[in-house]
Amino acid sequence: MKKMIVTIIILLIIFISMVVYKNSLAKAEVTLEEINQIEEYMDKIYSYKEITGIALPEFDNPQNADEKWIWGIVRKNIDDYEIDKSKVQGTINDLFGNTLNKEFPNDGTEFITYNEEKQIYITKELQIDAIKDSFYIKKIEKNDNEYSVHIVEYLVDYTDESGNKAIIKNLSDETIKELSQKQATEENITKAVKENMSKFNKKEVTLEKQGENIVIKKVEKE
Repeated sequence: MKKMIVTIIILLIIFISMVVYKNSLAKAEVTLEEINQIEEYMDKIYSYKEITGIALPEFDNPQNADEKWIWGIVRKNIDDYEIDKSKVQGTINDLFGNTLNKEFPNDGTEFITYNEEKQIYITKELQIDAIKDSFYIKKIEKNDNEYSVHIVEYLVDYTDESGNKAIIKNLSDETIKELSQKQATEENITKAVKENMSKFNKKEVTLEKQGENIVIKKVEKE
């Protein structure tokens, strides 16, 4: 009888171990489709320092995020020149889902202004400089319906007077690597960032799956 009980306990431990192992594998699996969707979404929410002051601020909840960044990325994701308020609100919902409870101001923002005569909203042109705000996704972790996206932030400076080189910098404006224009391919830039990972800012971005969409939940230093 004792041997049978011991055997049952051993089998139970083995079974539980197998379940835990399978669950850990399931949590680690991120499909190619999910990776593509995450990359596309990150491009949407990664702003321009010269427009919003910071490309991606830190926050514990989008409700507490810098408003200039919020309205800046809403503008970034609208291509039309003349729009109505429902278009703007729809873009807010697409970007943030239920993680943000903000209504677009009736009188507009610095990026989307209200034209009283036409009773429509006008999108302002974004003046982008030659220093590209960029990020590299180094790791994606999945846990149920959430993703932890680990990114490395960097700048690519194309303002060299000779026009013959691109300078890779960190967010402190320190030069990390110089590449000729011919060398400055996406592949070579990514390679330079990976080789100098310790010299760049890193953040962990938490995303959440809501229906068919992915939305942001929080951003923190790694």
